[in-house]
Amino acid sequence: MVSLDKKTSGKCGPIKFLLLTAPFYFEGKLVGLVGFWKEKSRFEESDCEQIKKLVEGIEVALANAYLLNEKEDRLRGLAEELINWIELKAPNRRGHAWEVAYWAGRIAEELGLSDFEVREIQLAALVHDIGLGGVNKFVLGRPGHLSPEEKKEVERHVELGKTILEKARFPTRIVSMVYCHHEKCDGTGYPRGLKREQIPLGA
Repeated sequence: MVSLDKKTSGKCGPIKFLLLTAPFYFEGKLVGLVGFWKEKSRFEESDCEQIKKLVEGIEVALANAYLLNEKEDRLRGLAEELINWIELKAPNRRGHAWEVAYWAGRIAEELGLSDFEVREIQLAALVHDIGLGGVNKFVLGRPGHLSPEEKKEVERHVELGKTILEKARFPTRIVSMVYCHHEKCDGTGYPRGLKREQIPLGA
């Protein structure tokens, strides 16, 4: 029993309540305490069962958040390696992926998307042209207008990017953004000619 004596008013006596603290752990280490209190009554067995389930939920949520951040870090590291590979094949595109990721993130923030969605869109933006690694390097580096055949060769990069990211086990939503990043609202884009809401927002 804990007693807090209110001294701000002479009419108020001490407030008595029961305080129960429960530890929660991550990877066998104590990482925090959560407190529960009841005024002028005791904790029943049913209360303790509910508290136990709540603490277990906190531990699961903490583990999931850690795994999600760890996976995101691995994917970002892989994305950076893929970008380096592209820039070696096409030096004229150096810095392009980072610039797109920056502006895509700023736009996502202005749209009021969640932090998770912003990071997801930034990651998709980093690898949006990854399929260019499979495009004929002579076509990729040639200045000026492309012939219809050369244009088709370059447009293959969205299909190639989709395949590469699927094999690398990137999340489906990111793969979809990359696959659709050349679609247009009026349906004149590629590869599927999607329109408006058919196109993933991140794309």
